Amino acid sequence: MNQQTTRRRAPRAALAIRGGQAGRRHIVRTAVIRRQLDQIAPGVHTVRTVPVWTDGTGTVRMSTAVVLLDALGLALRADLAARRAAHQLLAAAYPADWAQPYAYDVATGALVLDAPSLPEELH
Repeated sequence: MNQQTTRRRAPRAALAIRGGQAGRRHIVRTAVIRRQLDQIAPGVHTVRTVPVWTDGTGTVRMSTAVVLLDALGLALRADLAARRAAHQLLAAAYPADWAQPYAYDVATGALVLDAPSLPEELH
């Protein structure tokens, strides 16, 4: 057998086990984040983050604005400490480029890019 062209593949059972373990880890991580966000701000359904650049001292600094939304999409009354704690929790759980706007769905555990896009009619 030619060693240069032979590739070893993992058996399908091993791939299924790894996929199942990844699924279980996602479920556990989602539940932990849900509980911690409920302690930070009860009733939170979505966490939206938007990067903000400021130029107050002659140097450009990036910070992140955080909005906590309920199931109806209305902003919850949350102080700065709660919004900061929610962002730190998500930043620790997801190694993402936080210079982009994101939306985190608490029920599904999905962190999606929340960038505006063109309507289908304009493509």
